Amino acid sequence: MLNLIKRRLNENYFLKNGAKSFASYYTKIENSKAYLELCFRTQGIKRAFQNNLTYNQFNFLFQEIDESKSKYILDLGCGNGHLMDHINSKFNTDIIGVDFAYNGDDSRIKPVKYQELNLEENSFDLIYSLDSFYLVKDEKHVLKKLFNSLKNNGKIIFFHTFKEDYTKSSLFKNLTQLTTNVSKNDFTQDDLNLWKTLQSELVNLEEDFFSEQRGDLYRSKLKEVQNNLKLHKNSQLTRLALVATKTR
Repeated sequence: MLNLIKRRLNENYFLKNGAKSFASYYTKIENSKAYLELCFRTQGIKRAFQNNLTYNQFNFLFQEIDESKSKYILDLGCGNGHLMDHINSKFNTDIIGVDFAYNGDDSRIKPVKYQELNLEENSFDLIYSLDSFYLVKDEKHVLKKLFNSLKNNGKIIFFHTFKEDYTKSSLFKNLTQLTTNVSKNDFTQDDLNLWKTLQSELVNLEEDFFSEQRGDLYRSKLKEVQNNLKLHKNSQLTRLALVATKTR
């Protein structure tokens, strides 16, 4: 009962303060040269990403876009839109994003809660979600909307870290109710290597973070790194890229 109460309190706090907290984080990383350098050293792209994709995972996404010749793309949980910009610099795409915490003036990005998505049917060739689907409360409802917005043979790509057996997760259950075509690509070792690299590069960039008065950003990232390394050490994490194709 105590755990249930704690979970409800955390959910209520997130519903009330989540968007504001994420928007504040987006602003901090946007204005930090040290964070930008951290992304470049660990992810291979000099843009202020809030996701935790590795160089290999980015390349997996880019290969999917290239091979599928995707033109119309949706970035689910796009943050400030830096990955959208990068994709547009590499491919001839028409890409839009949604993010519940966005408060900027980019007309391509809709500041909307995922549960309140209003998407045109049969409009996207590809949708991707990079570490953002954890925030979705009603997965079944949102996934149905996403699949309805895909063209025939369109794809949704999820980069997601699981703390449980994937086949026992709600995401697996809800995905397989919508399509039988789901491929699983394991990036667990790749993810572990990322957190190790982040730990060492944070040490190298510590002075830079504090010199620009971003000690809070440094400490929050370091805590995230330490938590993930601990979970990896105990074999509690599995990092997957899931590709679900609309087949019906």
